[in-house]
Amino acid sequence: MGLDHLLLLAAIQGITEFVPVSSSGHLQLVHGLTAYPDHGLVIDVALHAGTLLAVMAYFHRDVRLMLMGARDLARRQASSSAHLMRVLAIASLPVLLAGAVLVALDVTEALRKPEIVAWASIIFAIPLWLADRRQGPVSRDIKTSEGSDPQ
Repeated sequence: MGLDHLLLLAAIQGITEFVPVSSSGHLQLVHGLTAYPDHGLVIDVALHAGTLLAVMAYFHRDVRLMLMGARDLARRQASSSAHLMRVLAIASLPVLLAGAVLVALDVTEALRKPEIVAWASIIFAIPLWLADRRQGPVSRDIKTSEGSDPQ
């Protein structure tokens, strides 16, 4: 894989990560729309890890609060940081479960096909669009939210 291919993927990852579109989906579409071969799951993970490190560096104060919250949870101490970690842990469970099921079924590579990515993006966009139209603007504070509140 050439440097030009990696730079293109990194640029797409960087641009699409922070807009309401699927950065993973756009990475998959690169080989469908260009002459570049499929870059594989390892490169996807590396790109996402790089994004994670950049976000953690930018939000280092928030990351520190989350780590303090994890410590407080382990010590069974009540704090706003512990509450944040509890809410994040609860919100992460469905994704972890879904990921484990997909890996167990050995379908992760099949889900990387451009057609699947495109259809999944369309299918998941519809309920998001409908919810956005119905709900209207909502302001929530993570510090006062409950574990059952949708974020």
